[in-house]
Amino acid sequence: MLEATLQKTGVDPADVGDVVVGSVLGPSSQRANESRIAMFLAGFPDTVPCRTVNRQCSSGLQAVADIAAGIRAGFYQVGIAAGVETMSINPMKWEGGINPRVEAHPAAKSCLVPMGITSENVAVKYGIDRATQVSGANAARSACPAPAPAGAADPPPGPPDPVGRRTPSPRGRTPRRPRRRRRGSSRRRSCRSGRASRTRTGRRTA
Repeated sequence: MLEATLQKTGVDPADVGDVVVGSVLGPSSQRANESRIAMFLAGFPDTVPCRTVNRQCSSGLQAVADIAAGIRAGFYQVGIAAGVETMSINPMKWEGGINPRVEAHPAAKSCLVPMGITSENVAVKYGIDRATQVSGANAARSACPAPAPAGAADPPPGPPDPVGRRTPSPRGRTPRRPRRRRRGSSRRRSCRSGRASRTRTGRRTA
């Protein structure tokens, strides 16, 4: 997917500022190494950083949010967000023991409820029956754009933002450039020896 992204967009891999991969079930260090290996195999240089992010079902969405925030903050102009897993076909697993105090804390104990049972509990709590779920899924699917005909070429991607572009601030305003002072002028004032200066009491001292 990384190699196809470069080929489809025409972006120079050296211009990519960061690669964030959403990961839920894979071991953190192993998944990070797998993502790094995939970058090298796709043609990225070692100057491009890579990391993983875990936010359960929304890990891929969090990767997109992190890249968008980095671009908006001006850290880089080009970033790639990706995801490598789906929780629908992979069971949740627990490694090691569990603190026995969990049984006495309802909120902490609820963290151990499987996602399938959690979805059923949410449906019961908010009164969402099966027919409503199917109707909502069909409405969301129909709102998606129709697939392109077989063999149709994708439109050419637009050029990336040039390096050095002034990035808008988080409030939507472009930060102002610092004003240049004129030569010979300075806001700092110093008292030389032999000259009078005022103290806090208003008296003059030589």
